[in-house]
Amino acid sequence: MVVHPLAEIVDSRRSEMCALLEAIVNIDSGSNHREGVAQVGSLLGDHLKKMGFQVTLFPGDKYGDHVYAQLGSGRPCIFLMGHMDTVFPVGTVRKRPFTLDTDAGKAYGPGVLDMKGGLVIMLYAVRALLEYRSTLMKGSLKIALNADEEPGSPESRRYLPSWLEGADWAFVCEPAAPGGTLVTRRKGVGIFRLSVKGKAAHAGSEPDKGVNAIEELIRKLIEIIRLADPKQGTTVNVGTIEGGQEPYIVPDSAKAAVDIRVANLEEQKRIEQGINKLVASSFVKGTSVSVQGGFHRPPMEPIAGTERLKQVVREAGATLGYNIDFTVAPRGGASDGNLIVTHGIPCIDGMGPVGSGAHSEEEFIELDSLYEKAKLLALVLDKLLCG
Repeated sequence: MVVHPLAEIVDSRRSEMCALLEAIVNIDSGSNHREGVAQVGSLLGDHLKKMGFQVTLFPGDKYGDHVYAQLGSGRPCIFLMGHMDTVFPVGTVRKRPFTLDTDAGKAYGPGVLDMKGGLVIMLYAVRALLEYRSTLMKGSLKIALNADEEPGSPESRRYLPSWLEGADWAFVCEPAAPGGTLVTRRKGVGIFRLSVKGKAAHAGSEPDKGVNAIEELIRKLIEIIRLADPKQGTTVNVGTIEGGQEPYIVPDSAKAAVDIRVANLEEQKRIEQGINKLVASSFVKGTSVSVQGGFHRPPMEPIAGTERLKQVVREAGATLGYNIDFTVAPRGGASDGNLIVTHGIPCIDGMGPVGSGAHSEEEFIELDSLYEKAKLLALVLDKLLCG
């Protein structure tokens, strides 16, 4: 079997890839730890500068700064995106640092799967391409590494339109779906926070003078739960609920937070209409309710150009001897891919490594997938930018 030159280049860099992975996994970079995220950004930014990229920091407010890099100009233009933040608090690395199990072919550590492995894949795919034939590259490459993906990209999303300007295609190096499957569909995510106001009173001597906020909230939550539609992939989860002071006081306030996930825009609209209708009236006379939040990530669905991009990826996979599959049902977890497609840019997600246990102490990646995905992305970039 003939080995593609790009695959040979990636294989020659295996030890470097593991070293970079160890370095960034061993930096605590939880979303709220600006210093740690900045360390990761500085390290990756230096790698990009050495490859000839122009690197710019876009400031965050509550969260850290975002790294944006560009090489070349004009079309075609490929946009690569990943995130530097994790869900783990400061001190996690001290308790369970990066660990390499060569016998099992796995690497462990906080954020190794979600998504520091994907960051390494991204950088070394680009490096392989430039080493192979940088003088033949046409168009441009853009890379964005944000600092706030885990809480929903609340700050970096304002920069996304400028980052995507002129882009033809996009790839996100989030972890692959089980079995290495790539992703073109993700559910949209909505967080709705309900707040109910009632009137306090003595539950024994003057219950009729009270207005029970908890009762109103419970009845509304029951109706929201009924909005779920498993056949359509719509799920509803009441995640938190609080209210009242003591059992002998009619509660004058109650709150709840609800997570709702939908597979398509039609379901998103149905949910929004259903909640608006519920808010417009009360079950318990005298109560008032307000709702904050909504869908912060719309569903990711295939758009014009997605099929062509899938075909390019399949062809690259075939050249490398890989069988490339794409998800049929939408993934329950969202990513920045959800936002990218809303700007009309075809996007393939799940270009990161294969593994399991994201957001947990058991998080790991399969080492071979680190190298395989770097080869795949490198060849895809070659086909799109040098073909």
